[in-house]
Amino acid sequence: MKIKFILLNTLIFNFLSVSLVFSETQTLWDNWYTVTSYDQVHYSYYNEKIKTDNNQIIYQMNLWKKEEGIINKENLTVYSKNDQKITPLNYHFFSNYRDSELNIEGKVTNDSRIHVTINKTNEVKTQVNKHIPKSTFFSVFFPIWIKKNLTSIQTKKIKTFYTIFEDNISLNFKSIVVEVRVEPNDNYANKTNTLKLSVIYEAKKAYWWVKKSGEPLKIFLPHQKIMIEKVPENIALQFLK
Repeated sequence: MKIKFILLNTLIFNFLSVSLVFSETQTLWDNWYTVTSYDQVHYSYYNEKIKTDNNQIIYQMNLWKKEEGIINKENLTVYSKNDQKITPLNYHFFSNYRDSELNIEGKVTNDSRIHVTINKTNEVKTQVNKHIPKSTFFSVFFPIWIKKNLTSIQTKKIKTFYTIFEDNISLNFKSIVVEVRVEPNDNYANKTNTLKLSVIYEAKKAYWWVKKSGEPLKIFLPHQKIMIEKVPENIALQFLK
């Protein structure tokens, strides 16, 4: 009887331990988006997933785009600490164009430096190593920053932060100052119960319509004349056909 009691307690403990481990992983959203250019050309679609796992927050993106009649792919996985500053850790970006491939590995160390390795088909491997300002975070976590700073965004005329664009080689992975402000609600914001934000960086302006959770429903990039919209998965999968 004593052995049975010990075994029962062991099984219960193991079950609870496993349950607690799984309960620490949470998917914040798993969305599909389409990207349409100014002349209504169906350019690309992608799946974006954000989840938390223990003390980390993880971003995963898979994108398909049509270029010169060929479907090319991009993948991006980004890790940061799940803290108020969304402290950056590391990421990996991959893209292909025909037979050419691009891989970018980025890592932020405790001394506030970012180390980036760029590998491109038939080109010499290059590396970037530079200091970044404190409180800089990876750009893909902008929606999470919105959620964590929602009150101050709504009460201040302008809110600023530093970010790094993970795949933008032309910027040489420098920290970018971004300004955010709340815009008056338009018909779409009222209809979807979202917050309309203007986002300014490098003399470019974008408009985001987001939920209070930070989850984006629509993004408009006037300088590129591109519209990004959240859609059901089946619509996204048919977008380039």
